[in-house]
Amino acid sequence: MPPDISSLAGELNGFLKRHYQINLPYYEEIKYIRQIRNLVQHGMANPNTELKRIITVTNKFYHLILQKIFGISDCDISMAVLVKDKYLGKYLKDAETKLNENKYLESVLFCRDAFENALFNRMKTIDIKFSSIPAIMNEQKNEYFVYFLENIADQLLMIQLNLNIKFYNKFIQYLDFIPSEYRKGESVSRVLGREWNRNDAQFCFTYVCDEILKWQYEDSESIETGNFNFEFENKTTFKYEINS
Repeated sequence: MPPDISSLAGELNGFLKRHYQINLPYYEEIKYIRQIRNLVQHGMANPNTELKRIITVTNKFYHLILQKIFGISDCDISMAVLVKDKYLGKYLKDAETKLNENKYLESVLFCRDAFENALFNRMKTIDIKFSSIPAIMNEQKNEYFVYFLENIADQLLMIQLNLNIKFYNKFIQYLDFIPSEYRKGESVSRVLGREWNRNDAQFCFTYVCDEILKWQYEDSESIETGNFNFEFENKTTFKYEINS
């Protein structure tokens, strides 16, 4: 049977004393959370009255541990630090900063720049250029056929890039709503009809981070294997008989 939260808190407190010479912050409050959980489970307490206090303790515990153990603040934690490419990481860090400052459109703009640069780099690894298919078939002078091929080529490219097609399409829709003054070489844009909000910026930031980190993982070093040298000798003789 796994240990309860009080036992875990005691073990962690001992670990911190031995290795970091500090006590577990909010030790008694952590054990109290366990008591509240038991009371709520048996219908003897209303969790709503204690929820605010528990959230406050949790947040303070989180900030204090980051500072004392890791020497950082919560502001230093970002998905952008996982990105190896320093330019892409800078775009994502700026996007997250603007998101936290409630500057949602500016955050989306940085997400767009990060994705476009990452996509440009990724396209260099694609051997088959599907975009050439509609151009070749354009000689047929059938605009509907060419439009159909363009869509097929786009879908094949997204599959080869290993994109999340559903989320990619939603992300592109957001980019279509970016005002024309922020669009490179384009003077026309769709009108969003409302203010940009946190959900908009949060989706764009999360999606772009996921795709960039996925590509980064796919480009990681191949599996190391032993150095084997094989020599094959073909001793098989094939005999073909043709009966007319």
